[in-house]
Amino acid sequence: MAKILIAGAGGYVGRNLVAALDGEVEVTGIDIAPGYIKPEDVKTLEGLYDVFYNFAWVGKGGPQRADYNLQMTNVKNALDFYKEAVRLGCKRYICAGTIGELMVELPECAKIRSQNFIYIQAKNFLHRVLNSIEEPDKCRVIWARLGNLYGGGDSGGNLVDYTLKKLAANEKAIFGPAEQPYDFVHALDAAHALAAIGIAERIVSSEFYIGSGDVRLLKDYLLSIGKIMGKPNLIEIGGRPDDGTRYRAEWFSIASLMKETKYRPTIPFESGVRAL
Repeated sequence: MAKILIAGAGGYVGRNLVAALDGEVEVTGIDIAPGYIKPEDVKTLEGLYDVFYNFAWVGKGGPQRADYNLQMTNVKNALDFYKEAVRLGCKRYICAGTIGELMVELPECAKIRSQNFIYIQAKNFLHRVLNSIEEPDKCRVIWARLGNLYGGGDSGGNLVDYTLKKLAANEKAIFGPAEQPYDFVHALDAAHALAAIGIAERIVSSEFYIGSGDVRLLKDYLLSIGKIMGKPNLIEIGGRPDDGTRYRAEWFSIASLMKETKYRPTIPFESGVRAL
């Protein structure tokens, strides 16, 4: 049975991944929460492991996204974890990226000033540095670019949660133009995709997008939530200014993920939302 390390095992993605791997592998969880190995104690681990997942990242949402000291500490911790993965004999280091990091490379986004960009620039920088220090003959870096997750327990707040809470309170959920391509993936599907990358016998690609493959305009997703809740009149598209978010449909392709693993998304968006 393969031996797996998961940093951030007590977080939203980590908890769902642990559940997806249950019975398949031997999991050792790393987290600042009680009941896990502390991040600073990873250096005391001995023996050989097969895969190291890293989802440990403080400040993924809210004002902490703009805290560059915190974000750069996350980068350093992720680089240190890679060194530990090499020491422990791991063949794969699977690290969480974000779909937003592709946006910062677009010329039309060059002049945007947003706290969100500090977070995604940190992810982008980490990816580049990992590629520079990677020792592929010992431990390959696999960059798992996460999209927009929902469901699967307490997410700490996301776009679907915001919308459902507003509608449940009979308040308007107000959005910008919402004209960009988008993809929502249920956290359970995302966890199974991540598990598949870890346990697949052979992986060729060095990065994957983790998603549902159901690319729509964001406004179509939001209007769908309104219909499911029976409150379409409470979804207000265009009530906020454009926040500058720009995605491209090709970024959401899961073709290589499906080709190289046994992953197939199983939870359609409407079914997932109805179950919340």
